[in-house]
Amino acid sequence: PFRLQLIAAETILCAPIARTVFCRAASLLLGRRPGMGNQCLLVDIDRLPYGCDDTPGFASLPQISPLLYVGNRYSPCCGDFDVVISTVVPVDEAGDPCSELSTHQFFFPDCQGKERASQAERARRRIVAAAAAVADAVRDDKTTLVHCEWGQNRSCAVCCAYAVLYLGWEANAAIAYLRTQNHRERAYIGQSPMRNPTFNKILQELERTRSELGL
Repeated sequence: PFRLQLIAAETILCAPIARTVFCRAASLLLGRRPGMGNQCLLVDIDRLPYGCDDTPGFASLPQISPLLYVGNRYSPCCGDFDVVISTVVPVDEAGDPCSELSTHQFFFPDCQGKERASQAERARRRIVAAAAAVADAVRDDKTTLVHCEWGQNRSCAVCCAYAVLYLGWEANAAIAYLRTQNHRERAYIGQSPMRNPTFNKILQELERTRSELGL
């Protein structure tokens, strides 16, 4: 039998990329149900995709910038972006690797908090460099996507770093906001954004030392 969950629906406008209705529950959202307004739905949660496979696979970040989006490996081929900042190789609609979808690449692994010291330092350097690319793109008024495999840790960390380093956000506030937007606008199996404690620690360190970076 199907496992069903009762959830409420609300309409969210993600201009200029997409107009979509998203359904919200405490820990589960199911998107892409047009024309429903505020009502309740029975959702078959067994049919949700994994976070690396849901499409369009991105969430908007309007409180950071109305030009900024964060998503998974499919996101670059599912939206109209001027700048695509990749932390992994994106894929096309068929699921095949397609580096041509990227405009910037800052690759580093996500070891789920088990990074060695050298890996953590590499992640820090790439996060800071990718955040600078976000700053340049937003300054030039370009619609910008940052993506990783699932759109949970690496790409979210980059967007948080941009907020911390260039907009003066507190790290924990940026982390909380990315989590909120991920749950508000996406729904998938394994949904647990910003769960890498190494990346979260990097963001907290960036908050403490941002004046030394001269940004």
